[in-house]
Amino acid sequence: MRSLAGRRIATVVAVALLIAALVIVVVTRSGGEPEAVATPVFAPTTTVAPTTTTEAPTTTTTAPPDPNAVHPHPDPPIFPTTVATTKPTTTQLVVYNAPNGAIVKTLTSPRLYSLMATTLKVLDQPDARWLHVALPIRPNGSSGYIKSADVDLATYTWSIDVDVENHWMTVYQGKDVFLDTAVVTGVSYTPTPLGDFFIEEGVWEKNPGGVHGPYIFGLSAHSEVLMTFDGGDGQIGIHGTNFPQLMGSSASNGCIRVTNEVIVKLAKTLPMGTPVHVH
Repeated sequence: MRSLAGRRIATVVAVALLIAALVIVVVTRSGGEPEAVATPVFAPTTTVAPTTTTEAPTTTTTAPPDPNAVHPHPDPPIFPTTVATTKPTTTQLVVYNAPNGAIVKTLTSPRLYSLMATTLKVLDQPDARWLHVALPIRPNGSSGYIKSADVDLATYTWSIDVDVENHWMTVYQGKDVFLDTAVVTGVSYTPTPLGDFFIEEGVWEKNPGGVHGPYIFGLSAHSEVLMTFDGGDGQIGIHGTNFPQLMGSSASNGCIRVTNEVIVKLAKTLPMGTPVHVH
């Protein structure tokens, strides 16, 4: 019985081994074992950014001078001032070299840029029919005579003093200081002309953040170096700026620059014809 059982066990084992061998052969021939897929192993990589030293651009800005630290000595105010403004019916203001004299100039009214009526500073009134006036033409300091019938007269107490050496401007209302401030004036090769002038027109700029700021006062003064500038006649102005850090220095083509805050305040205050004394 034991011998028979042993033979039976041996037979079963043999059959099992034979089946296993056949399975191995079949699997091997059919490629039944899945192909090994190489799974890439990413070693931790430390990427060090190149060391770049970026130096901030060196910017030198000059703060406007402390008003308490500047002690300019402006000349006395000029007042009262009489101004002559063309009547609405006067489109051509004829200028003579003397009462009943020869015609030397014809001024168009309104003004080209501002569309304001032509306004002139009155120097004297020899009689009821004639006025001796300062003119906004070359050469600086020109004057002539106009008929009083062509204009309306007004009197103001405003005046401006510009101290070129100290880069300082004082605005008077009568004897009182309305405003004083550091300014930019012309460099040595395009200096701000000296003399007695007046504001002849004013223009609001389309680009208030531009080089002229929001407003320009056109003066009767002209550059004595630049015969033309920016399409015009080298006219000197008082205007704002987009470089307020230059206040208190010589940096312009002859114009007088103030901060935008100052020019807006003056634009809302000063009348045309206000005298401007530059020394």
